[in-house]
Amino acid sequence: MAIGTFLKALVIYIASALIIYAVSPYSLDFLLKLLAFAFGAALLTPFVYPHLRGVRKGDSVLVEVSGREAAPGILRLFFQAGSGVAMENGRIGGKILVMAGDGSMRQCAVLGYSGFFTPARVRMVKPGEVSPTGITVV
Repeated sequence: MAIGTFLKALVIYIASALIIYAVSPYSLDFLLKLLAFAFGAALLTPFVYPHLRGVRKGDSVLVEVSGREAAPGILRLFFQAGSGVAMENGRIGGKILVMAGDGSMRQCAVLGYSGFFTPARVRMVKPGEVSPTGITVV
């Protein structure tokens, strides 16, 4: 999921480095330092950006069913979860409305933001149930 973010950030940072070099009176060493900084910043961007952005309306999410023990890593995609689309914005610990793959609307607690290859994770919660983050669903 974050590969696109990395590539966009890389292009923006490299373009900025080249523009700064073009207007500065410094040598080629300065350009190499700017390019190294641009590449390093682009590598960090996919890890920081999801925490600043959160889950937005229209994002695809991985819907876990509460009560099941979570499978490790990528296996969760195949055995214990379904896909859905966030219908409202949210943050970790908050609850959002999610449209499941069958078209039904579900109340879900946000467990995690999108990773490098996976979408954001949410867990379906029932009314009156306390989510894993400690929020009671009304």
